[in-house]
Amino acid sequence: MVGTWTDPDHTAQSGQAYKINIDSAFDVAKITSNWFAVHEQASPDMTVRVESGFFFDYNGTITSYAAQNSGTITAPTTNPRIDRILLDPSDGSIDIVTGSEAASPSAPAITAGKIPLAQISLSVAQATIENTDITDERVYVPFYGITLPSTLAITGVTSIANGTAGAPSLSFTSDPDTGIYRSATNEFGISANGTEVATFSTAEVELNSTLVDINANAEISGTFDVTGDATFKDTIFISDTLCRLVFNDTNNGSNEKNWMWWTDGNGTLNLSTTSDASPEVNANNAIAFYRTGTTVDEVQLDGTTLDFNGNINSSTGQVASAWCTFDGTGSDPITIDEGYNVTNVTKNGTGDYTVNFTNNLSSANYSVCVEADRTGTTANLNEGGIAHTLAVGSVDIRTGTRSSNSAADFALITVTVFSKE
Repeated sequence: MVGTWTDPDHTAQSGQAYKINIDSAFDVAKITSNWFAVHEQASPDMTVRVESGFFFDYNGTITSYAAQNSGTITAPTTNPRIDRILLDPSDGSIDIVTGSEAASPSAPAITAGKIPLAQISLSVAQATIENTDITDERVYVPFYGITLPSTLAITGVTSIANGTAGAPSLSFTSDPDTGIYRSATNEFGISANGTEVATFSTAEVELNSTLVDINANAEISGTFDVTGDATFKDTIFISDTLCRLVFNDTNNGSNEKNWMWWTDGNGTLNLSTTSDASPEVNANNAIAFYRTGTTVDEVQLDGTTLDFNGNINSSTGQVASAWCTFDGTGSDPITIDEGYNVTNVTKNGTGDYTVNFTNNLSSANYSVCVEADRTGTTANLNEGGIAHTLAVGSVDIRTGTRSSNSAADFALITVTVFSKE
């Protein structure tokens, strides 16, 4: 039943109108004033009466609960006690929370998710509960038991508690120790099973998991620092004008340096040792790979050049600077059978040849080894060759028979040149 609220005024209203206004005012006020009100029974006993009430949620549903009686409350035996009457908004049921007996008792804590309705002050051997024993604790909250829609749109800023790794502020109903929380100033963390697995800040992203599995492309701008093991199952691209892959050996001594793969911007890939802030400036190269387009032309091993035809050019003079084998019985110009840094051989006459280098040597001060033999016959130690004239672009050699001191052509002639380049 409802009424129209009109302020009762006995000085201005007639007796009948005054009474009607009082009744109407109580009809209006009752719905809120009597909302889950707790009071004594019509015939007081050790239970209490809880009046009807309702809840309204944002889905547009009103749920009403009828008046009900509490369960029997047992009187204390030694000292006074305070009990609490709580309402469960999910189903409208009444809970009695029993306090502890004490000379000066305190009310028990309010259970999470429950609404306090009243405190009941009890004395030893008490037989009935009356209104004088009841303290009203209600706060009118008809929206307390709201049910949010499946999709919730929030416009504006929403603040939540910091949370911890064990109790993240954004978590899941079935997994409350997994979610997002504020781990430090200007930093947030992600936890799983109550353990921090990652933190994010403007300075860094720190992953504490034993396995980080990225199943798509990952682009990192800046330094990528890995502490521990990292397994990469696909292509890694390092894109910059000076690309660096540094192996930071934290156990190295004061005279040791870190290893670094880096490019110089000209297509050269280097492996160096370095400890400099700008490592490519003062790096000590161990290996350098040189290329033209997609073709690798040359590899340098700490100053020693290794080309991809299997030849080595050394600045120490310990390996061949040029070599070749050829058939000296052919006509000029003679094409070599195999060789390195030799273009061809000029035949000047019987047993007289000029071996022409593809690239000039640094000087004419070098060593030459010449051997000659007639193939298909019994080896003859009297057959051989010597170097005659040494130049930076070629070397003249002579072959012949030593016993007769006469020039001769041989089907197998080998020439090896050693020079410090």
